[in-house]
Amino acid sequence: MRKVIDFRRGHPNPLKCLPYQILSNSTKRVSDRLKDDKFPLGYGDPKGNSNFLTQLCNFINRRKDHNDISCRKDGLFVTNGVSHSIDLVCRVFTKPGDTCLIEDATYFLAADILKDSRVKLESIKTDEFGIDTGLLEQDLESGRFKTKPTLLYTIPVNSNPSSVTLSRSRRLKLVELSKKYKFMILGN
Repeated sequence: MRKVIDFRRGHPNPLKCLPYQILSNSTKRVSDRLKDDKFPLGYGDPKGNSNFLTQLCNFINRRKDHNDISCRKDGLFVTNGVSHSIDLVCRVFTKPGDTCLIEDATYFLAADILKDSRVKLESIKTDEFGIDTGLLEQDLESGRFKTKPTLLYTIPVNSNPSSVTLSRSRRLKLVELSKKYKFMILGN
């Protein structure tokens, strides 16, 4: 008869396999560091890691091309990536049937997430400089969109799939249009 090793239970011999002293020392070091942490065994502060937010604000405020923007730590919201961000924005700021404007070629997962939110997608024209804000303004003035847009989704830097970066003048025009026609801009 052959000897069989039974792996069904998945319990190794603790006396031979576990480095108890190393685990004990590591656990003590970690628990000593976490004593004053508000969320020692959770996912952390829901707003995001305070040090990370401070460093991100400092980085944004040092950027030469954003002199007219002042970042504050309480003005940032950290998510688990762009898909999470798009989903959250749609859940909070749109309702089924709202109109969302998207670039005529855009990140396919973004379009899927927007569709899942049951918003109506309307394509807007782009060229080698990004969103054609002149044409967008004409479309908004003429009432081309059956319902007033609630949201415009864009990738202003290295757009996917075109890799176009929206110029500063067009960004400013886009902000002007969003204020005039009261739609939000969701920039990826």
